[in-house]
Amino acid sequence: MISQELQQRLELRLSPQQLQFLKLLQQPLLTLEQSIKQELELNPVLEEIEEEISELSDEQPVEAEEQKEEENIEEPEEDDFNLEDLLDDDTTGYKSSDAWSGDTERDEMPLEEHITLAEALREQLHLLSLSEEELHLADEIIGNLDEDGYLRQTLEDILASANISLSLEHAEKILKHIQRLEPPGLAARTLKECLLAQLDIRHFDPTRKELARKILELCYDDYVNKRYERILDRLDISIDEYKEADALIHKLNPKPGEGSTNSEELTIIPDFIVRQENDELVVESLSTSVPTLRINKRYIELLSQKENHLSKEEKDFIKQRLEAARTFLQCIQQRQTTLLDVMKAIVMKQKDFFETGENLKPLTNREIAEMVGLDESTTSRASHGKYVQTQHGIYSLKHFFSSKVQQDNGEEISNKEARLKIKRLIENEDKSHPLSDDELAKILKELGLSLARRTVAKYREAIGIPIARLRRKI
Repeated sequence: MISQELQQRLELRLSPQQLQFLKLLQQPLLTLEQSIKQELELNPVLEEIEEEISELSDEQPVEAEEQKEEENIEEPEEDDFNLEDLLDDDTTGYKSSDAWSGDTERDEMPLEEHITLAEALREQLHLLSLSEEELHLADEIIGNLDEDGYLRQTLEDILASANISLSLEHAEKILKHIQRLEPPGLAARTLKECLLAQLDIRHFDPTRKELARKILELCYDDYVNKRYERILDRLDISIDEYKEADALIHKLNPKPGEGSTNSEELTIIPDFIVRQENDELVVESLSTSVPTLRINKRYIELLSQKENHLSKEEKDFIKQRLEAARTFLQCIQQRQTTLLDVMKAIVMKQKDFFETGENLKPLTNREIAEMVGLDESTTSRASHGKYVQTQHGIYSLKHFFSSKVQQDNGEEISNKEARLKIKRLIENEDKSHPLSDDELAKILKELGLSLARRTVAKYREAIGIPIARLRRKI
């Protein structure tokens, strides 16, 4: 049955200005620079302050210079000015191509040519004597390689999906050809197959090469699981012979495709720098790459003129763009202020770490939010994707947030400090008898940090350290 009813409820909705601020707050410097350039293209009222304009002498402050300019500005004369004149960009000028004469020699900067891994492999394929159908299969195999260079699809599926009539045995031969291209080991389906393919093409000492092949072919499971005694007994070799073969295997690349593709690398640009001056920590914002914006005064003058010959639509357009420009500039300024407040609060809480590079204390977003008077979600956005340069290295702002671990003496330390203690114990252990998780827990308890074995295992896995059996060396 359909019925109507009235309901009264309270809702908290963010204004478009708040949404824009939160979006800009979360962006790192590179993304922020792109957003600013995009806003410059969309909003003609905004303009970028050129370096030549902003450079003033030390004897003449910026405020005094702007005041002097305002005093010398005369009332604009009435003229037939149209909004289209603003929107039509004048391309002539010293920066335009028209300013160059035909006789002027210009040195062109050569562009770096990037060749992807797939393109490099296809170029090598054309050097082989392959039929058209074989090249088609090889191209399909290359297209199915993952970022590490492994083939995760089966040959049966590739043959079926590409509608290739070659037999499975024939496809295996084509796969072997690809695995021996540069870099060797690509298109392998397992790590064992990848290493064996590299052994086939690499030039090593024949004796060591043959022993390494036997270890991988006959004792692969024992080799992976560090069961050295079984390998020595089965192959009837000495420890020295095994060490030589093991050193050769370690020269092989387990991920031949890693770093070969032309993927865009992540560039880390610090948002802040923290340095020590006169026993005090100084926080400096690094926003030099962000363009400096301002509102074009010509649009304000247009609206202030009594006879500006603008239609109502044109006036409304300018007013809307002016309001959008003011909002955008306020959001940029608010972003900078918020980030600086958050960074100063983090430095205050983690003073020991910024001075010594150690003793990271437990810290949560709520603590920072209470210090700067913001919402917890806002401080989380402020630290997302931001980095700070210190005298001990570059760190993500998220690095300074961690949960606490209680020590036996009642003091609290960060769980990242606990992980660091575990890492140092493992680095200094006897490699022939590595410490188990139980032994690590006992040593930590002696140092005043009581952790359960499963907690030690969780922290060890978090820092990417394998179990004791896999860390064993002879």
